Amino acid sequence: RCVQETVTKQAALEAKIPETVNCMMVNRICGSGMISIIVGSNAIKAGYRNVVLCGGFESMSKVPHYLHIRKGVMGNAALLDGLMHDGLTDATTGDGMGLCTERVAKRYGFSRACLLYT
Repeated sequence: RCVQETVTKQAALEAKIPETVNCMMVNRICGSGMISIIVGSNAIKAGYRNVVLCGGFESMSKVPHYLHIRKGVMGNAALLDGLMHDGLTDATTGDGMGLCTERVAKRYGFSRACLLYT
């Protein structure tokens, strides 16, 4: 039996879903569960599927650090936090996701208390 290495296929097999059922993985540092629901919903709306099973598996604590080493380059190399680099930093401004959230909350008048208790 051929077991794919994706988390989605492993979860499906563990749940006793037949091996013949297609699986798809959305690989994001954050929000993959939400995106999987959107993709599944669109597949049903388009008539491509009648039933879908959606879920999220992201684990922000397991995002690796990167080490860029190029052949022939001398000198030190520094670790780059993959979580910050690929997921929690705005690529256009270099700001962290938290700062972006604070700006949006201020712009639209949301307080932390409002967001926590609604």
